[in-house]
Amino acid sequence: MGKKLRIGFNRDFYPLAQGDAKRASGIIVDIVSSVFARTEFPVEFVPCSLDNLSRHFTEGDVQAFAGIAITDVRRQQVIFSAPVIDSGGAWFRLNGAGSQPQSAATPSAGPLQTVIESRFPGIRVHGVRNYCDALEMAVTGEVDAAALNVHVGSHQAIRDFPGRFLLPAQLFLSLQLGVAFARDTDTNLIRVFNVELEKMRRGGGMDNVMRKYAVVGG
Repeated sequence: MGKKLRIGFNRDFYPLAQGDAKRASGIIVDIVSSVFARTEFPVEFVPCSLDNLSRHFTEGDVQAFAGIAITDVRRQQVIFSAPVIDSGGAWFRLNGAGSQPQSAATPSAGPLQTVIESRFPGIRVHGVRNYCDALEMAVTGEVDAAALNVHVGSHQAIRDFPGRFLLPAQLFLSLQLGVAFARDTDTNLIRVFNVELEKMRRGGGMDNVMRKYAVVGG
C-alpha cells in the first residue's frame, strides 16, 4: 500500500464537512471516503481552512481538497474531479425582509463575491472571514443579506441565529462541488476516482449519504 493521499476539508462546513484529523464526516467527506475505499489509493483527511487553500497546496499540507465549488477561476489552479454534489449560493435574509438585497456579506475565500459583483452590480458586497461573520452582519443590519452556500448557510443560520433567518427557497447561483487535486496529481488516480464515483452514484450510495444528513437530491 502506497503513501496516503492527504485530502483537506473545511472543519466547520456542516452538512458537507466537519470534524478533526481523528474523525471527519459530512456529505462530501463520506462520499469521497467511500469512493476511495473502492480503490487501491489510501487516503487521510486533514482539517484545513478554505482561506488558506493555496498555501495548503504549495506547502504540501494536502494533495487534494474535498468540497470545493468548481469554477473557471479555480480550474486554472487545480484539477477537479467530476462533480460530487449539486449545491449553490443563496441569499439569507432576516425574517420579514424583502426578497432582493441591496447589500450582502459573503466569505472572501469563496466564489460568491466575484459572481455577485459581476451578475448583480447594484448590490454592494462585503467580503468577510467566514459564514458566522456574514450572518452577523445581516443580523446587525450592516447588510441586507448574507450570501452563502445553501446547505452550509442553512445549518449555520439555524444553529447560530435560531428563528432569525428565513431559509432560502431558491438559489441565485447553481454550483457543483467536487474534489480539487493538485496539478501534479497522477491523472490515473483522478480517472479511477471519477469511475468509482459514478459507480457509487448509479448504485444508490450517493442517495444513501444524502438521506443520512437529511438532504434530498445532489
